[in-house]
Amino acid sequence: MVPRRDQALAFIIERIARSGTSPTFEEIGVRLNVSSTRAKELVAQLIERGLVQKTPGAQRSLRVRDVAGSRALLDETMRRLGWAVAQPMGALCQPPLPGRAATGDPLSSIYQTSTRRDVP
Repeated sequence: MVPRRDQALAFIIERIARSGTSPTFEEIGVRLNVSSTRAKELVAQLIERGLVQKTPGAQRSLRVRDVAGSRALLDETMRRLGWAVAQPMGALCQPPLPGRAATGDPLSSIYQTSTRRDVP
């Protein structure tokens, strides 16, 4: 079973990544199926642990403090929830090396030079 605190952190990270703004306590409560008061308690636990910070008096001011550490926690939480977690693309995003490659004509394997066929 995944702690609600971890689910709240996962939702905060997801919301910030998707929309650029942090969720309200009410939105966290709706997502986790808990009251707004309970959502505030969960965020307070995240603040105590140093994972999240909030600007006093400001709305939608939740910020994730340790993105790398939170990413690891989020991956673990998502795996516990049954989600498949993809690894960062890293090497796939590397620019190609300079130089020439002997690859031949890339379209020759797709297009045939003759499309005529004898039909019996």
